Amino acid sequence: MSKTSHFRKIWSMPLLLAVLSLVGLLSALLGEQLAWKALAWITLAVPIVVGLWYACLRQRAKVRKMFSSASRFIQDS
Repeated sequence: MSKTSHFRKIWSMPLLLAVLSLVGLLSALLGEQLAWKALAWITLAVPIVVGLWYACLRQRAKVRKMFSSASRFIQDS
């Protein structure tokens, strides 16, 4: 694996979310029309949605792991 692809694999999503946040903040500060405000809402909501999505995935994995270990315990008994 080359050094460039390793860098892209790790940092592509955080950089994209940072750029979206920057665009959202600037459009909220500098824009006056409804289109700018809508752009601000959308671009600032994307990082929140992504964070909640990953939090739900982690929680689902924890629950799945807990139930699989409990079912193994019941089968062994």
